[in-house]
Amino acid sequence: MQGLMFRSHMEMNQGMFFIFPEEEEQIFWMKDTKISLDIIFVGNDFKIIHIARHTIPYSKEPILSIHPAKYVVEVNAGYCDAHQIQKFDYIQYNIVE
Repeated sequence: MQGLMFRSHMEMNQGMFFIFPEEEEQIFWMKDTKISLDIIFVGNDFKIIHIARHTIPYSKEPILSIHPAKYVVEVNAGYCDAHQIQKFDYIQYNIVE
C-alpha cells in the first residue's frame, strides 16, 4: 500500500512492480509521493492497457487503470517517453532469486 510514497529520489533504472491477486480495475494516487511517476497498468496477458504519464506529486486524485489490470509498474516520470513505451506494448519480467 505504501508503494513509492515518501521516497525523494529514484534512479532511472529503478521502479516498483505490483502483482495483484485478480485482474480488476486498479486505483492509485500520489498522496505523500514526492516524485512524479509514469504509472503503467498491465493486463493479465502482459499487454500495457494504460499509462498515466507525469503524475502529480502529492495529488489525492485517483489514477485509474481504465481497464482491468493484473500488474502495475511505477517508474520515474518521463521513463516511458525516453524508452518509447506505449499502450499495447508488452512487458516481460523475470524472477531473480
